[in-house]
Amino acid sequence: MMKEVDQRKWAVRVWIAEDNDLEDFEVGVIQEIKKVGSNDDVNAGVQLDRMSDQKTRRYYVRKGTTIEADLVQELGETVTSAPRRAYFA
Repeated sequence: MMKEVDQRKWAVRVWIAEDNDLEDFEVGVIQEIKKVGSNDDVNAGVQLDRMSDQKTRRYYVRKGTTIEADLVQELGETVTSAPRRAYFA
């Protein structure tokens, strides 16, 4: 059986590599994206690599939900500059 393909007009993917002292700003960036979020025309996703807990997380960003509710995958520690980690299904 073939997988159903999402036919939205746009896919927006944001990679935030916060393995540095700017880590405190990522929540604000995600909150800005959540103002629109995913909708009938847009799939919005964020990959966030944090230094404080050494985990990388992926979110399907939606308007009107918490960041925690948008979590779809936790990868553990990653090297976000590695090309194989840039794939976001």
